[in-house]
Amino acid sequence: MSDITEVLRAYGIQTYTFTKITTRLWKINSNKYQFALKRTQLNPQQIGQWKELYQIKTIRELPVIPPVYRTKTGEIFYMKNEDMYYLSPWIESDVHTNASNQQQILFATIGKLHATTKYANAIESKVIEQTIKTEKKNLKEMHAMLLYYIEYFEQKRYMPPFGLEVCTQYRDVEMIFKQLDGWYDNYLTDIKQEQTVYQSICHGYLAPTHHISTPDQSFLINWEHAYFGDAMIDLRDYVYTRCFHHDSDVTQLVQDFSQYEKQNPLSNSERSLLAIHLLNPSAYLQVISDFKNTKNQVLQIKSLLEYYRRLLAGSIFQETLNNVRNQTIEKQEKNQTD
Repeated sequence: MSDITEVLRAYGIQTYTFTKITTRLWKINSNKYQFALKRTQLNPQQIGQWKELYQIKTIRELPVIPPVYRTKTGEIFYMKNEDMYYLSPWIESDVHTNASNQQQILFATIGKLHATTKYANAIESKVIEQTIKTEKKNLKEMHAMLLYYIEYFEQKRYMPPFGLEVCTQYRDVEMIFKQLDGWYDNYLTDIKQEQTVYQSICHGYLAPTHHISTPDQSFLINWEHAYFGDAMIDLRDYVYTRCFHHDSDVTQLVQDFSQYEKQNPLSNSERSLLAIHLLNPSAYLQVISDFKNTKNQVLQIKSLLEYYRRLLAGSIFQETLNNVRNQTIEKQEKNQTD
């Protein structure tokens, strides 16, 4: 309570009531106004990036980023010990919008953000060619490690439940390795033709709980992890967030993704790069390699299943990406012959 009082006084707020929403978020009521007070912990570099984001918001007029208020000293945050506090308007989400429509709005919002802040950089294909060569080498090493563990578990007279789960999933994971290898080839082909890579402002922690939709505007909140970089990683992280539960509706997710491309039409190299990110098995294999050092098999199996579901979602997603990529190539070839 005393910390909240000190922080709010820094913003010139003397009288207030509050509702604790989470351990890091409070709804503040003061003089008929409502505010969101957020507490977070960022290192100096992250604070610098966060401040830069709001400078860009001011220059570029990015309404997707909610405004933050300034303290009496002109800062957009207040430091209390190692905690950083910031104050923004309290925004109520439209509760009448169903889950699918919310996801479509979210995809459109992300697409608009990535498109309006997109920056193109020319790149020599030789640089990417060397990177792909290295990544393919790493992929072969990961595949060899997977085969090692499959053989290790199959040789057990009494296979542990975790090993049984790994062996059951092997066929699907083997297919994902082949798909990923093919997408590396696709990406190299695309980048040789386009010779361009893209960067955008990325949210860094996309999730349905970080999206607020009103009848007039769509917002993304919690920008502490924002960065300027590969927007396809931002998309991958959202897909992964939505797809680790056993009842995840991946088909609906893929359908709703079309709203993203309406705002930010992707190049073929971006589609290939998104597929590569979605099919990356490194985190899944890390769970397997930690098997001998983990005592709690129940939690380990749970973690394995979550990463497995994410890879399966990536496998489903890449089918659509592949279809759209092929259609784009056909149109390009037709235009060249006309």
